[in-house]
Amino acid sequence: MKTHFSTFIISLVTAAQLAAQPIISDTDMAFKTGEYYKAYANTPSILVDVSSVIGKKGGPQFWDFSTGPTNDVFLYEYIDPRGTAVGTSFPRATVAERKTTLSTGDQEWLFYTQVPNVGRTVYGAYSNDGLFADAAQVFGAPVVDFPVSIKLGDTWSNVITWTNNLGLLGDDFPVRIIITSSFSADAYGVADLPNLGFGDVLRVNQLDEIQLQLFSEDDEGQGSFNSLGAPVFSRFFYWLMQGRGIVATISSETTGNLEGNATPPPDNFARAGYLVRMFETNKKLAQGCDRPSPVTDLKITVDSKGRALLKWTVTECTVSYRVEYTENLGAGVLWTSVGSTPSNFLIDPGNTGTKARYYRVVSIK
Repeated sequence: MKTHFSTFIISLVTAAQLAAQPIISDTDMAFKTGEYYKAYANTPSILVDVSSVIGKKGGPQFWDFSTGPTNDVFLYEYIDPRGTAVGTSFPRATVAERKTTLSTGDQEWLFYTQVPNVGRTVYGAYSNDGLFADAAQVFGAPVVDFPVSIKLGDTWSNVITWTNNLGLLGDDFPVRIIITSSFSADAYGVADLPNLGFGDVLRVNQLDEIQLQLFSEDDEGQGSFNSLGAPVFSRFFYWLMQGRGIVATISSETTGNLEGNATPPPDNFARAGYLVRMFETNKKLAQGCDRPSPVTDLKITVDSKGRALLKWTVTECTVSYRVEYTENLGAGVLWTSVGSTPSNFLIDPGNTGTKARYYRVVSIK
């Protein structure tokens, strides 16, 4: 019992720390049909010095995006894909993000659905960049790039796979593209935007490993996809603001040239291929109750069988709660899920070992 009393004290401290850090929900990330935003960007052929912009892990810290390159403007519009010609390749998508580079008129599309209790589920993209023969990049399976709720310390990953035809030596060759993405919400603080002002943000660090596979046939006519050289890497930083979604993006140069010896770009890379900063939007900030409140009064009781009953007071703007535990609060702490519930209690039946368990409860809208 003494062990679990100390668990209770540390749980309250953890809850207090979480209260000072922004939690990004699907309400923040979702855009409705007819909404848009504009963002400044640099000329893609000219790298940008971001050595003093990226920041570091942890927080709180301040990112000043109020100044920066304005060589180009990206217009992001949100429309119903079922009313577009390009949307026919993505019948399950309910939202199309159309990105237009205003200086050239070039357009790129992203097709997804904001799935309740899951997050932004992406089915593919569409681009006439000339790299592939088919402009529609239909993923073999949809992936979730931004979960329903994101807080500091969260990590997740996905693997995107699709096939297309690549023009080589005047001919088209079938290729398979495999992108393995690893995400971590590794920093938080305040970001200042041009025209829009400042707000609480969470930084997401994304590392992509990109592998191309070329289809070939042997002498007996048996075909297969085989790796076309070594993988290459790219790193992206996204700043997610409560009520705004992605308000800034910094992307690294791609490292590697298919010949091997490629290493991922470091977290503190100095030059960026793109620096993108939101400066205008018609998305209205939610009024009143727009995000879940944290649990601050977690109580724990243990019975003779070693089961732990966790109770707390219902919090505002909360649809469900995710209960997690760890047996080590040291560096690189990993949290394990006990379960989720729409109620204000949960029983952990598995605490039969001799180690203490430290609990936290995450409110989800």
